[in-house]
Amino acid sequence: MVHAEYWEPLYRFTIPISDWEAELIRSRAFRRLKYIRHTGAAGLLSPLTHSRYEHTLGVWALVARWCPENRVLRAAALVHDLGHIPFSHSMEKLLGLDHHSRTEELIQSGEVAGILGKAGTRPAEVLDVLNGDTPLTNKTGWLGIDHLDSFLRDTFMNGRFRFHPSELVSRMSLSGSYIDCPDVESALAVMQTVYDDHALFTKPLHLAYDLLLAEAVRCHGDAVGSGWPEALYGMADHELLTVLERSPSTEASRLVRVLLYEPHRVAVSLEETPGARCTELRKIYAKQPLARGTPLSELSPQGAELLQGLDAFRRKVYVTVK
Repeated sequence: MVHAEYWEPLYRFTIPISDWEAELIRSRAFRRLKYIRHTGAAGLLSPLTHSRYEHTLGVWALVARWCPENRVLRAAALVHDLGHIPFSHSMEKLLGLDHHSRTEELIQSGEVAGILGKAGTRPAEVLDVLNGDTPLTNKTGWLGIDHLDSFLRDTFMNGRFRFHPSELVSRMSLSGSYIDCPDVESALAVMQTVYDDHALFTKPLHLAYDLLLAEAVRCHGDAVGSGWPEALYGMADHELLTVLERSPSTEASRLVRVLLYEPHRVAVSLEETPGARCTELRKIYAKQPLARGTPLSELSPQGAELLQGLDAFRRKVYVTVK
């Protein structure tokens, strides 16, 4: 049964929402995503404050547009990011946390599992989608819907786009499980967003912010003991910042004050610096679209160059606080 309609503002189309989808979107687990920055700790420094909530609805809207009758895929799109800790990926690697495992727990129990059950969807079906190669996500080098939305949304919010995302999406289709463009020009525009998004989230100062936030969280954990940092799984960005500002760890509270109010004190270098903290990129998303069913890099030297150029973002950054 159709409950209402959702207007996707980035892609400029309307999607009908079923009753069970509306209930999932109203759930606490889903609403929490509204308060988690998609770009991580960089959101404390830059104007990029769009959230996991907006990203998830964008992914779901694209799935619903291209696979409207696939109920399990639509469900997987809505729940795929529920397990994120505050500030998305910023601290996961540094703290040894895994949002995928937490997402699986939320899908299999409690409110989310109950809503899926009422929709006639078994949690195991959703997990199969999230862990397999589907239009939502895959483990190949070809572009799926989840990463497509991230690349388009981040670069659009940063004002870096050759074609408006709605124009690009209107040209696209799926070739099996992968994003397919009708021509090389469109595929190149998509590949440029992949490159530009990596340039954005790998800025040395953005990586420094991720590192210092993780350091503050670690210092707070040393002060409070057991139950931390697992408590992060239920928190939103603002809740974490409040905890850190009031932390019994003077170092944790000092670092978070620098991040919030004194960014000029954070110095970064690509050269090894005595006494500096060191960090590096968590992951490269080496994904490319298809053009008429063929990988872009096989059709365009420029596309191949952009794809290979992603490796240049693998670099160490040295961070000091003045």
